[in-house]
Amino acid sequence: MFTYSIPPNKTFTLTTLTHGLTYSIPPKKSTISILTFGLLIEKSYGGIFHINKTWITNPIKVGVVGSNKAFTLNVTIWSPYGIVDRVDINISDLVRYLYNGSLYETYDPNNLFEPVDYTLTTNGGWIYFTLNLKPSWEAGGVYDVWIYAEDTSHNYSNSSTYSSLFSVTNTTYLYDYTFNKTTYFPGDPAKLTLNIAYNETTVGVEGETLWVNGTQLTTDPSGIANYEFTAPSESGTYTLNVTLAHGETYFINFTISKIVLHFSIRTETNETIHLPSDILIEIYNYTTGELIGTYMTRETSDLSLNTTGTYLLKVWYNNIKIAEIVHNQTETEESLTITPIKQVRDHLGNIRGLLANVSLLSYNFDNSTRKLNVILNGTETGRLSYIVNYTKPLLVLSNTTVNVQQLDGELLIDVDVPANVTILDPRNLKIVVRNPFNISFTPTIEFYNLTTWDSLTNDTLYEVPAQEETIIKISYKGMESTRTISLLEDINITAILAYDTFVDYRNKSREIIANTSTIYEDISPKFPYSKIRVLLNGTGIFKLLINYSTLPADVLIESNVTDLKYYWNENYLVLTGSLSSTGEINVTELYELKLTIMDRLKHYLSIELYINTTKYKGYSISDLLSVENYTIKIPSRWNGFEFYAYNDGYNRTERIITMDENIAFTIEYRVPTRVNITFVKTGETEDYVSGYFEVEVLDYYNDPVPYRNVTLILEWAGGTYRKILTGMTDLRGIFATSVHELYKDETYTVTGSFRGDDIYVASTTQTEVQVETLPEEEEVVAPYGWEVYYIMFALVGIIVTCIVVLVVLKLLKKSMVTVPKRYLRIGN
Repeated sequence: MFTYSIPPNKTFTLTTLTHGLTYSIPPKKSTISILTFGLLIEKSYGGIFHINKTWITNPIKVGVVGSNKAFTLNVTIWSPYGIVDRVDINISDLVRYLYNGSLYETYDPNNLFEPVDYTLTTNGGWIYFTLNLKPSWEAGGVYDVWIYAEDTSHNYSNSSTYSSLFSVTNTTYLYDYTFNKTTYFPGDPAKLTLNIAYNETTVGVEGETLWVNGTQLTTDPSGIANYEFTAPSESGTYTLNVTLAHGETYFINFTISKIVLHFSIRTETNETIHLPSDILIEIYNYTTGELIGTYMTRETSDLSLNTTGTYLLKVWYNNIKIAEIVHNQTETEESLTITPIKQVRDHLGNIRGLLANVSLLSYNFDNSTRKLNVILNGTETGRLSYIVNYTKPLLVLSNTTVNVQQLDGELLIDVDVPANVTILDPRNLKIVVRNPFNISFTPTIEFYNLTTWDSLTNDTLYEVPAQEETIIKISYKGMESTRTISLLEDINITAILAYDTFVDYRNKSREIIANTSTIYEDISPKFPYSKIRVLLNGTGIFKLLINYSTLPADVLIESNVTDLKYYWNENYLVLTGSLSSTGEINVTELYELKLTIMDRLKHYLSIELYINTTKYKGYSISDLLSVENYTIKIPSRWNGFEFYAYNDGYNRTERIITMDENIAFTIEYRVPTRVNITFVKTGETEDYVSGYFEVEVLDYYNDPVPYRNVTLILEWAGGTYRKILTGMTDLRGIFATSVHELYKDETYTVTGSFRGDDIYVASTTQTEVQVETLPEEEEVVAPYGWEVYYIMFALVGIIVTCIVVLVVLKLLKKSMVTVPKRYLRIGN
């Protein structure tokens, strides 16, 4: 707890207005008397005495302070008279007080916070109190702060608690470290600078204790500590052990280098060149021949030597020994540059290098042809490394056996020597695909690039690997043209790919594509481009594609090309062959017309018919016809069969069609019928014959025609009697009338007819029957249709009644005649 008190000699603060007034009364003559008056005036600023605000400053981060690092506790107090006699501060269990202008510590058993100094300023009624504290290493965690302030002279006081006002970090870590040199040699003076910071911050720690390999150090106010030592006498990797008093242990490695030789390799004119592969350097003790070490490097490298002295260096590149040097090292650092690389300068001004294990008699680069010519001589297999730093493969030609490895940025060439070797840079290739119809299109152009097909853009210059022979391929919408070319020199190729579009009789856009010069024309007078003539000009193998929006059933092809072949590729008709001059090809679309003739009972029916003027016969007629208008003529009757209709309902015997698609019709005919009449005798008397008629309807195939209405007309030859009977045939195709009596010695005409329907042709039969005189009868109309089944029982009743009447008549005549049942067939 901290208490601040105003000392006695400081009764009035700067904010208190005080005046002293003294007044004396003159003494009387008889007595001496002195009266003194004093007046004290205080100024009040009003308001309520209270602690206004408390906060900290100088943290290591927001709300966090660090051990052993001072921070400031700020308290603002409002006092109506601008007076504060005492300030008490309680930080958790820590109690201090500020009283009478001095700091006092009343209770702090763990010595967690050490007061450094304080300030107290006023401004009117505002009191500003600051206290600088330094946490000890034992302090840590989150702290609450209680503030108490008092103006004893006016009996004012106030207190306030600030929960979790700040926290204390008491752990550290190695934030950074540096050595004073990047490379140490044995015995060098060395210094390690360590930067220690509070955990999770970059704020340096003052007064942190640490040990480096057992040597105790203390950080300065910025958190820096320096460890100075002498580099070990032997080269190698060493470790420094750094332990923080309030942190962890760290291990820092450093290397003591050997004696350094800065090695460089350049061209014969001392120019730098990038080496795509590593150089192998072998270092030997010159005196003993002992191999000390090997290095894999490129253009420059630092080589480590054990000590000063004389060494033998052997330098290899792609198994080519390019140098053997005796070097005397007298200093800790020396430089050595060798220049074994032969050089040429190419057409772009870039340096290219040559290294060989045999003699290079001559070497030169021709800028105009972009070719390197080299003459090698020797007695063993020659190895030539061509350092070109080129991204595309190069072509190597030799007059002896040669083996080439295309490495990244260089060629490794093994060749039998003596040899003349030519190395070709990539060639310039440009392919222009021209369309004689002047229609812009984008063909696919491919170039066989050693092992893969690469795509090219039309009329664009490319740099491609040189090749003795390769293939280019041009294709567009199924049209493909290939050509074998040499790429030993730059080359420009112009290829013809004819492409055009036209609108046919369907008002559909179509295409024609050819790999040679092409002329085409429409030769159909009515249906544009259903017949097309194509003239091809050129020599060699050609390919022609004609696009169809609707595929025909077939095509008729007429041509003067003897080895012409064709096939379909989706909607394209593809024609191929060989040309010696101009080839003519006529292509006609064909569509199939298929006619199937059947009767209405689904029996096939062979007939004769005409398509235009061509006669066809059969029940299944099929032909391929070009696109044209055609007239189909069929007979209305054929061997009793009568034309009914086409399957689509068309019912005329003459029909005009347009053959611009495959058409299939079924033509149907109604089936002929015949009527048979049979009289079934049921009895006979002296005056008449009784019986009934059966009307039978049969079709062309002698099969019954069931459930059809028929009519039977019975007439007396003299024309004075006529009876009409109608009814429906049963499942057997028979209609049976009721029983009738026919008088003898009379002639009757019997007519049976079937009126036909959508399946059967109508038929009628008539004959005469001579019997005796008929009694006069009512006209009987036989039921038909579905009513047969409802009236059946009524008919049976009528028949039974007739029989009863006949029996009664017989009894009246006192006689009974039994006659065997006989049938009389009338008609065919």
